[in-house]
Amino acid sequence: MKFINVTNHKLMRSQISDCEERGWEIIELPENLKEMWGNIPPDANKLDVINFVKPIVGFINETLKNGGYILLAGDFGATFAVYRGVNQGITALQSTMDRSASEIENKDGSVRTVHTLRHVRFREL
Repeated sequence: MKFINVTNHKLMRSQISDCEERGWEIIELPENLKEMWGNIPPDANKLDVINFVKPIVGFINETLKNGGYILLAGDFGATFAVYRGVNQGITALQSTMDRSASEIENKDGSVRTVHTLRHVRFREL
């Protein structure tokens, strides 16, 4: 089964392992579509967003014409438009995370926050 990463991030090792254990073939968006996904216009209205993501939805539907999975995360309106636009038989997933944060005070008095994320599981949307 195929699995398309529709996020702004590279998959974590634990996410890759999870996919491999399930026998999923990992596919990344082509660079031009990855660039689009990371640059959803913030001033776009609903119809603009739907039209903006059409090439991404087209790639997903063509690549997963026999079904498969998409990991979907990013701009909420764009993720919703993709979710609504993919064909039946394509399952949208989110990656659930265990998150922790720590603050480190720098010598100059500023504070640096470090976030640690750990993949827990893929959850169907």
